[in-house]
Amino acid sequence: MDVWVDGTWTPKDAHKQIVWVDDNQRYARGEAWSIGKIDNLNALLLQMQNLVLTSLQQQLGNLLELLDLKGLPAKFPKKKLADALEIVFRLIHTVDRMTHFVQSIAPIVMDPLHSYKKNDRDYGGLKVYRSTRLISNLNDLIHPLVQTLLNHYTLFIRALPKNHQISHFDEGKLMFHSRNLVHATAKTSKAIDHIIKWFKKSDSSIIQDDC
Repeated sequence: MDVWVDGTWTPKDAHKQIVWVDDNQRYARGEAWSIGKIDNLNALLLQMQNLVLTSLQQQLGNLLELLDLKGLPAKFPKKKLADALEIVFRLIHTVDRMTHFVQSIAPIVMDPLHSYKKNDRDYGGLKVYRSTRLISNLNDLIHPLVQTLLNHYTLFIRALPKNHQISHFDEGKLMFHSRNLVHATAKTSKAIDHIIKWFKKSDSSIIQDDC
């Protein structure tokens, strides 16, 4: 993901980052993984469950708190925009970690040898049916929820007057983008809650959900 120096974000190549569990063969592997490899991926899974998702949710909350949108349009968060941009950079780094994780576990689903049928129990929290659903959940979170949120943030920043002494500006446009940013943040946070709760589901519960 790319962020320009002025704070704008572009979804360049974002489509290529999505793991399509049905037909994306670039993640297919030709041989079974070792137990050590699977253990390392399960360690990353725990980080995703206990750290990465909660960090993303906290970053979203911090961004809204810093911008203090309730104070608009009487005052503008010009002095805080640099701090807000720093949060956005950390947020994008978090999303990049999620994308890397999805790409790392994709071969479990794209296994042409179907080796999971023989040793799926060895995959722990990354059994094929869990990995398939997890990839789908994280893709839905990253594309389009977080992507849309970052676009709303960019539009909001662009709607701010370039000079704090300017008294004439499009207040309606500013408030429109402000509401969109709040709504997108709430929707993304709700999706994160859903994934965190999903992590706690048993294997049998996930299988039943997919039936």
